[in-house]
Amino acid sequence: MDGDEVPEGSRLAAKLQAAPTVQEFMEKVRGQTDQALATELNEAFNILWSESMRCSMAARCQQLDLWPPYPPPEGIEATDVDCSK
Repeated sequence: MDGDEVPEGSRLAAKLQAAPTVQEFMEKVRGQTDQALATELNEAFNILWSESMRCSMAARCQQLDLWPPYPPPEGIEATDVDCSK
């Protein structure tokens, strides 16, 4: 194998094969030429941000012993973790 050959099936070979598709995708993202893609990226960002804030708030409330209540309120079993009600 000389210095310019890329072993078939290697990670580098996969990257080289994917490069044109990745480049095309990046151009769409940077140029915002694909409205559906831009909408989906915005929605994904909003989901990520909301979940990140939810996790952060839950962790802080647990640090401050604000949530979940201990001991559980009367009539609520300790295994009941559904906080949507």
